[in-house]
Amino acid sequence: MFFPLYSILYTAMAVLFFIIAWRLDQSYKKSHSLFSRYFRNTTFFVGIGFVIHIFVGIFFTNNSFALGVGNVLGEAFYYIGYIYLIASSFYMLFPRVSRKKVINIGLVFVALSIVLHIKFFPYPFIDENGIFHYNARIIPGLIAFFFSVAALLPLAFAFIREAFRREYLRMRSVLLSVSLILFFIAVVMQSLVSNPIYYGLSFVLEAVASISYFVGIIYKT
Repeated sequence: MFFPLYSILYTAMAVLFFIIAWRLDQSYKKSHSLFSRYFRNTTFFVGIGFVIHIFVGIFFTNNSFALGVGNVLGEAFYYIGYIYLIASSFYMLFPRVSRKKVINIGLVFVALSIVLHIKFFPYPFIDENGIFHYNARIIPGLIAFFFSVAALLPLAFAFIREAFRREYLRMRSVLLSVSLILFFIAVVMQSLVSNPIYYGLSFVLEAVASISYFVGIIYKT
């Protein structure tokens, strides 16, 4: 059985994300904080997306169609997680806007994205170095780009603003904003760039972002 390099990285990241989701769930049960609830949901759904990519990478290494199915399913879970990040942005930046409506509208866009991913079906492959190449066509690539812009950059800005406003939250806010920006750069590399060096670098960035995210969530002031 072949374990691609990206599957090893994603396994470590999935473990981190499920630990974070558990930690946030415990926090939510005590405080009923919307922040804990939304980030718990994001972390859990993204973790499921990692597991799907791990599974197809290990068991269907040379099957491009199966890798494509796993990619479509994994991306769907990523996007569901992104919806809760977008809701978190509205919670921090525009608190009067109904988060429930934001989530419902976002889920409609997730459904549309799945349809478009199937219509413009990708045929990914895993190279000799164990790197997963999404091989995304232009429409799915742009969808991933716009989802990441909407989900990651406004929230990164919100955390940067929080770092300046509240000194006691500065370290946590900086760590979370850095993680979101690194995830954004990685998504852009994977969705819109075909250079294998950038592909490899994108997975490294995801790993660093995951560590920054983990430390930011568990950081105690």
